Amino acid sequence: MKKQIRAALDTGISWRGLIYGNLVIMLVAALVAVFVTPYRYTAQAVLMPSIDEGTVVLMGGTVTPQGGLSTMIATGGMLTTPSDIYYDLLNSRSVRESLIVRLRLDKRYKDKTMDDALITLERHLSTRVVPSGMIILEYTDKDPSLATQALDSLIDIVDAFNQRLIVTKGAKMRVFLEGRLVELDDSMRKVEDSLSKFQSAHKTTGLPEEVSGIISAYSQMKAQLISKKYLLESALQYAQPNHPDVLALKRDIASLESQLARMEKGGTGGFGVGFGVAFDSLPDVMIELARLQRELEVQGAVYEVLMEEYERAKLMEKRDAPTIQVVDPPRIPQRRVWPKRTIFIVAVAFGALFLSFCMALYAEGLERLMAREDSPTARAIKTVARDVAFWRRKK
Repeated sequence: MKKQIRAALDTGISWRGLIYGNLVIMLVAALVAVFVTPYRYTAQAVLMPSIDEGTVVLMGGTVTPQGGLSTMIATGGMLTTPSDIYYDLLNSRSVRESLIVRLRLDKRYKDKTMDDALITLERHLSTRVVPSGMIILEYTDKDPSLATQALDSLIDIVDAFNQRLIVTKGAKMRVFLEGRLVELDDSMRKVEDSLSKFQSAHKTTGLPEEVSGIISAYSQMKAQLISKKYLLESALQYAQPNHPDVLALKRDIASLESQLARMEKGGTGGFGVGFGVAFDSLPDVMIELARLQRELEVQGAVYEVLMEEYERAKLMEKRDAPTIQVVDPPRIPQRRVWPKRTIFIVAVAFGALFLSFCMALYAEGLERLMAREDSPTARAIKTVARDVAFWRRKK
């Protein structure tokens, strides 16, 4: 092994002229390339999607009485975060085409078609989501001002897209809830009139305390059921039937219907008067009074829930707050990212040394081969060389 290394070193020393020449040529070429190559600059921006009603509507979330709006949805058995949604939106064709049109990037990069411009943009623009949920945008270009302008425009385009989507869905929800509130208001007036007339006709002032407590518990549960049905109907306007929130609302509705059925029928394990007596076992007058009072309380509770969601929908419709929080806004980069002169020149120098050493070993081996008279390869090379020399003299 030592003899082979020593032989290789001797070969390098013997052919040092070739090695030095190649090294100088490669270094000169690298220096020329470094100073001729246009500088490239990278502008960077860090975004954090806002976690609010608008973001959730963009994600396809639906309103729930307990938690307002869900902040995560399930797709394909996996949870999707706001960062994932915004990442896909930033990489969508519509958003990128809008950026190209706004800045006329197809003209700048001399692309003939929009597809060519999108491919070029892919080389300049990068987006990634870090584990903390932040979104990092980077744009690289020869012009540092254009790189910054591209990121500013991209953020504006995405924010405007979100605003339009949120306002549209807020308007749909507002119109739907507005109609339901009008219906409930008319129904509540009719029930109030019926209750007042019934009390006057039968000279009753109210239900016993025990029955009133059960009526209140029943009314709250009934209000939850009706509210969830309204919310399910609203969600189905812009969500698929297999959406996780839709399925959750359906499960809640089935559970509440089961509990209400046991309350209304009473019996073993039932929730009738005294948690054992069914409503239909009460006197007729008390049953009718309980029904009217129950209906009034149910409609009042449903009205309060829908009114809260109606006000939220109006706020969404008039929303003008940004949907994206810019943690680090894009700034004009001061330092170039390419070419990296030192790294490039050092890499070229090592490459030139390696290539020159390989050439020296090949030349040494070829020289030894030519010195052997019994070698067919050597004879063939010499024959070709004589033919070429004869052709040159003949010319």
